[in-house]
Amino acid sequence: MLVNRSFIFGGCRGLSLSLTNELASSDSYVTVFTREQQHSNGRAQSYNYIDIDNISSIDNALSNIPQSLCAQSLDKLDVYLLYGGGLGVNSLCYEAGYQAYIRVFNHNVFIQHKITSYFINQIQPIISNAPLNFIYIFSAVSKHYSADPLYVASKLALEGMMKAFVCMRKPNVTFSGFRLGMVDVDYKYFHRLSTEDPVAFKQILDENLPSQYFPSTDEVAKFMVQATTNSFLTNGMIFDISGGNSWFVK
Repeated sequence: MLVNRSFIFGGCRGLSLSLTNELASSDSYVTVFTREQQHSNGRAQSYNYIDIDNISSIDNALSNIPQSLCAQSLDKLDVYLLYGGGLGVNSLCYEAGYQAYIRVFNHNVFIQHKITSYFINQIQPIISNAPLNFIYIFSAVSKHYSADPLYVASKLALEGMMKAFVCMRKPNVTFSGFRLGMVDVDYKYFHRLSTEDPVAFKQILDENLPSQYFPSTDEVAKFMVQATTNSFLTNGMIFDISGGNSWFVK
């Protein structure tokens, strides 16, 4: 029996949790890589520890993947790379230090490159003819630039990296990305503001979001899974689902 495998790199909350449950409901065998100790109510078949600020942890997590695939005949393999974030960096503050700047690029570009390269070089040769699909999370800041310069640069680099991978034309390997804006993540600031101060939140929507729609992580996850069903059709595509946040300037 052919199996759909999904690897999610990005934790156990928010969009990662929504993707886990959406993929599981689509009969995919889901493996989540996280450094969180509690796995909430996710429906993944397995959880593996990874600390993306520790190169040994990354190497160890990746090295265990081939063995987990040996006993399965795959229909396809999807890799979701959800890491990112500005991490509070202030590139105008020299005292922040070089390591703080490197950490931003590690979370937004380097780790995605390392995981992608590992799967292409080490995993694709052992999964026979099953398609290998990479799905990246991008940010509206790569278009409107209204964020810390280093964070913007890292998100621009990630989009460029994906395009460069597509141009390599690897047989049976596809790439797509989703550019997000304001998303209702239950543990983040905008979610709290929307419940605690609806008037202030409405003003932010008016100033930044032409669509006026604040999507849940479940909605985003469902769209991502459905949109990439035919990964060969969507190879090289970047889906802008930011509700206009990426291009709207008031």
